[in-house]
Amino acid sequence: MGDTQRQVQVRFFTRTKNVVPDTPFSVPSSLTRYGLSEIVNHLLGRKPPTPFDFMVGKYLIRSSLETFMKKHEISEETVVEIEYFESVPAPFPSTTLPHDDWIGCISTPKGAENTDFSSIIISGSYDSHVKAWQIGAKEGEGEDEEHLSFGTNEETDHSGPVKACDSFVARSGDESFVSVITSGKDQKIKQWKVDLENKTIKIVAVYSGHSASVDCLAINPFTLTSQHKTFASGSWDSTIKLWDINKLSPKSATESENVEMDEDGPTKKKKLKTETPKEYHEFKLPAGTLIGHTQSVSCLEWVDKSTLYSGSWDCKVILWDTVAQSHTRTMAGSQVVHSISYSPANHLLLAGHADNKIRGWDARVKEGSVVKNVFSSHAAPVVGVSWALSSSNNPSNNPMAQRNFLNDNNFISCSLDGTVKLWDIRAASVPLHTTQLRENDRILAITWLNFDKSCSYAFGASDSKVHIHKLRS
Repeated sequence: MGDTQRQVQVRFFTRTKNVVPDTPFSVPSSLTRYGLSEIVNHLLGRKPPTPFDFMVGKYLIRSSLETFMKKHEISEETVVEIEYFESVPAPFPSTTLPHDDWIGCISTPKGAENTDFSSIIISGSYDSHVKAWQIGAKEGEGEDEEHLSFGTNEETDHSGPVKACDSFVARSGDESFVSVITSGKDQKIKQWKVDLENKTIKIVAVYSGHSASVDCLAINPFTLTSQHKTFASGSWDSTIKLWDINKLSPKSATESENVEMDEDGPTKKKKLKTETPKEYHEFKLPAGTLIGHTQSVSCLEWVDKSTLYSGSWDCKVILWDTVAQSHTRTMAGSQVVHSISYSPANHLLLAGHADNKIRGWDARVKEGSVVKNVFSSHAAPVVGVSWALSSSNNPSNNPMAQRNFLNDNNFISCSLDGTVKLWDIRAASVPLHTTQLRENDRILAITWLNFDKSCSYAFGASDSKVHIHKLRS
């Protein structure tokens, strides 16, 4: 006679409206998430069945009940309280947007929620070109194109690859428009005005102050409703510059540029052209400089109006007081930092590293460095991380952040291995979903989108396309 299958007592509960009887059940300890989901669907009478996820305490079940209980030292004599909720659906490709070269950066305008600009995507390419895309807009009656696109002109383009971009909805009197900030290998930072009516992107200002490639930008979302909107930039010159968007100078930037760069990293060697813009625009100098890193500054993240995180190739993450222009905390590691994203809900700073790992740093620790989570699944450096737009992780109270299947525990990452991964911090050992591009394709940038409720994200790759994926149709 064979061994009797071991049983455990469980009680299911949920924080949603789909409630099952509050009664303990005896179930086989060999059950995994799939088996538990079958039970809950049967109790709810769901046809067709709905995929569910399960957690005990703050940990997702990603193994058999027996293995999970042993790992977390849960006694078989107790009734295990299991919370259930709908699984995050697998992403699927929706749209691709073409450039002529690698995609170096992507942005959606801050403050665009529930406006005519919510469907705008900004992308910058290694071909020195910046494009604005209006998703779902057609160029005219009978056109086959599903999306309206237009870009910068050759006279005012960057003179090398565009490495970073950010954008926001600006207002001037009764007029509203999308303002775009871009930067690149030509050491320049440029500000543009997107004119949807005339389908143009016009240069507004040039910011000068860095002495090497400018690889990251971050508009401060906490200043968008104030008189003094600000942003920060990080460069291969190891410095961070602070800029006041509204501070203008009458000098026009028409000086020529001819810059040679040979930094290592995900790059394409291209012949840089000399730029002599014919359009006149404002020339701006930095409002301040933050000095503390010893190698290239690769990523920036605002925490509040005057607090900024920066990550660098010197393997450090630094927290800055931008008013005092001094650092208040340094988190030193052993790996190059390529990307960061901060969650106020979890007090956790995610950092993507050159050793293919994502680390979650405890932001509440005042001194030293405490790594709470390590996420290992990528096979190449992690160049992008971003928390999901849940209500708690969203500083601008984006109404599109109210998702019924994403929450404060979810984030996405992208890597030079050509994959995008969707994670839950309660299950650090394995991603929820993985999207793979063609072999040898690299993904260089990623962002969440805010133009629909299907929970979409966009990423740019070395196949010269912006890819839009959705989690739900």
